[in-house]
Amino acid sequence: MNIETASIKITQNINLLEVGKKYMYKDLCEILEIVPTVKANSSREAQLKDIRQYVLLEKLGRGFVVIEFYDTIQFKLDNRGESVSYSNAIQLLLLNVLSVGVSMQDNRIQGIRKGRMVQGKNALLREMSMINHAYSSYKREPIELARRLDIGVYDIREWYDLNGKTIQNQLESALNKLSNKALVLWSEVKIMCFVNEDGYSNHRVADEMEAYQIMNAERTALKSLGYDNKSIVVRASQWDLFSRCVLTELKTDVTFQDLEYIYKGYDVSYNYDNVDDEIYKLSQEEYKTNKYIVNEGVRVNIQERAVIRHERDVELGKEMSVNSKTGNEYLNIRYSEKYVPNSDKITEHLVSVSD
Repeated sequence: MNIETASIKITQNINLLEVGKKYMYKDLCEILEIVPTVKANSSREAQLKDIRQYVLLEKLGRGFVVIEFYDTIQFKLDNRGESVSYSNAIQLLLLNVLSVGVSMQDNRIQGIRKGRMVQGKNALLREMSMINHAYSSYKREPIELARRLDIGVYDIREWYDLNGKTIQNQLESALNKLSNKALVLWSEVKIMCFVNEDGYSNHRVADEMEAYQIMNAERTALKSLGYDNKSIVVRASQWDLFSRCVLTELKTDVTFQDLEYIYKGYDVSYNYDNVDDEIYKLSQEEYKTNKYIVNEGVRVNIQERAVIRHERDVELGKEMSVNSKTGNEYLNIRYSEKYVPNSDKITEHLVSVSD
């Protein structure tokens, strides 16, 4: 069994362990379906480190006791040999982005002062290594990705529907934690891209009145398409049509005549000195290490959730209540033995980064 296979087995079986129960080394290997080593050597230590990414495991006599399960995967990758969690790594990268300053932000967006970063959502997720450059383009062209990977288009749409919001929530959770430490203030913003007749583009944050007009245009578009909320629009694969309806509605106002598209972003204000006190600018090696932790964390979380969904839907089978055609398609996808391998292929294409 190679290292990657062993890691997958641990991920799939870790929840079979019980808090407070004592296990001998061979018991752990049997439950987690990994091959035990004959002697207590570096290979055994590596296995135990892999297990300790998921649970707090303490030595007791010749065995081990599970103290608790971690909420997020832990990685022993920092230079001091201390455990760096996925959540902490996201916060470190965010602080580093702020510490570096305007050179790290989306310089297309106009009117940004020092001590403030405005970044498009996907641009920031890419900077954090939570997605790669293919993520945005294939979200608009799921049929092309389905053809490229030789899997169904519903697999692609299901992946985006279930994982896109989760990745976004993880980033916003890190922003909230930095806010709780009184290091940042942040808000969600609408960023507008205007393109004039010469092809020159101008990106800027919508002001209060413009944001209100966008909200009203979105509500009008929802009603005209027969939907109650934007999440259903995404699940129905009607987002492009919805976006065109919003633009059509807005362009009845001369203010929006040159508006090309609208996208979500984050407006983050911070005190430069406080951020520098909290974290020095990461060295290139530390920066790469934290980006690896974050990217690996996203991949592991997606894989774990895919395994859980597949096992749940196989168990539930046809008893699962579904209320729409899209839901039925998604149930059939998750029921298939190809579901987890296909999810892994999509993740590799949309999340994995080379460095």
